[in-house]
Amino acid sequence: MLFLIGMTTAHLSNYPLHHWLWRAPAFAGIEVLGEMVTSLFLIWLAREPNGTGRAHYADWSGMSTRTLLLRGLIVVFWSLLLAGVVQFTRTRLVKEEADDPLPAE
Repeated sequence: MLFLIGMTTAHLSNYPLHHWLWRAPAFAGIEVLGEMVTSLFLIWLAREPNGTGRAHYADWSGMSTRTLLLRGLIVVFWSLLLAGVVQFTRTRLVKEEADDPLPAE
């Protein structure tokens, strides 16, 4: 999860805040899609675990729903939290620094 959150932060930090509205869900969708394609490949190789046994093709739809809900929502909620912190920093902290007079030399 920390790696996923780190990737999300690194990706979103390259764009202005108003682009995050569509970039965060798109990033979550691409991440879930990549994970599910990998899972399908591992099921084909009979190497994908599902609990204590191996996953089968019938398990894939349930696994994809769980992945979408878990990882997709984590990315979106983290993005919202991060956007709040960025907005607070820009409006409160950076503005206060700009309002301070220059220090006397």
